[in-house]
Amino acid sequence: NDTCVPKESFFLIAVDDGEGIDAEGISKVMDFGAVRTYNELDLGKFGVGMKSSSLSQAKEITLLSKISGGNVQLRRLSSEIVHELDQWVLISELEQHMNTDAIQIARDQLRQLDSGTCLVLEDMHKLDNRIGTDANKADYMNKESVHIRDYLALAFDRYIGGVTLTKNDGTSIERKVNIFLNG
Repeated sequence: NDTCVPKESFFLIAVDDGEGIDAEGISKVMDFGAVRTYNELDLGKFGVGMKSSSLSQAKEITLLSKISGGNVQLRRLSSEIVHELDQWVLISELEQHMNTDAIQIARDQLRQLDSGTCLVLEDMHKLDNRIGTDANKADYMNKESVHIRDYLALAFDRYIGGVTLTKNDGTSIERKVNIFLNG
């Protein structure tokens, strides 16, 4: 369903054009502390980082992913559902009011890719608190964009330039990423 519900809140969408995640895998990724096999050079080890860092910033977290030749898979951690049921529940189908502009943008991004993943953070309460009035919004968002750009450039400098990573067995792998901010 492509019908969007207008929603007045800040959101962030991170998109990659990697292999995507299948239906079983996306549930594991969104579960807290799910057991999974990690490759030697994978980031993360305990299955809590993406969820805990995202929940510290946003009330709604949705992961959408598509493998080559597959359909878009979706899983959502929703504070609304937590309050309603008094427990963490991972949902795979959005209620009508959850089909927001941010979700539609993520779906559109995935339609353009053979495979990939979108992480959508909505209801970013910390941004709401920091910005204050509408008069401050543009100035604050410009400063925040510059801060994010500079941080990404610093944190991922070696990967942006290209880096050779050596495994324990002596073999190596090349890693290079391109990062785009706001297009």
